[in-house]
Amino acid sequence: MKYWTENLGEAQQYMGPSSARLYDAPAVVYLTLPEGYSDWSLYDLGSLGNSIILSATARGIASMTAYQFVKYPEMLHQELEIPKVEKIIVGIGLGYRDEDTKVNEIRSSRNRLEEVLKIRV
Repeated sequence: MKYWTENLGEAQQYMGPSSARLYDAPAVVYLTLPEGYSDWSLYDLGSLGNSIILSATARGIASMTAYQFVKYPEMLHQELEIPKVEKIIVGIGLGYRDEDTKVNEIRSSRNRLEEVLKIRV
């Protein structure tokens, strides 16, 4: 998290209001799994989420995953009529990027590849 928050500076003032509006995403895809899901199901769901993001990008649609989309699971279950036996895993916001919006200018730091990837031969 340290790398992500470095150099955000004044950009943080845009993040709060924007996240409260769910980043103005006109659509959000919610991916769920039944209670008691297996580790493999979680892996598969992550692959599905990634495929949705890549497909959207190929069609000129911006996407993002954010905690704000799933922060209130009880409300989502109720408003979207998602059965209680389904656990809300991730939300993917979809829409067309507004280049003039300050929150879209934010660029965060990343860990160096060597810090997160180990290849053994």
